[in-house]
Amino acid sequence: MSGDLRTTKPARTLRSVLRTMEKHGIKKLPVVEEFQPVGIVTMTDIAQRLPEEVQEATANLERSDDWNN
Repeated sequence: MSGDLRTTKPARTLRSVLRTMEKHGIKKLPVVEEFQPVGIVTMTDIAQRLPEEVQEATANLERSDDWNN
């Protein structure tokens, strides 16, 4: 079963979005403005701007996946 839906706002920084993804073990995050979906941000999107930080976050997610299986 899935947990609560996590979303972000357009004004948040990429680093902030990346921290949310890492904290909750997710790789895609809907972008919502005034309760309406306006897009989606993925680890791949963030990696284009912050490759080293995404590489570290992805490694952390993969390690947490190992513990969940």
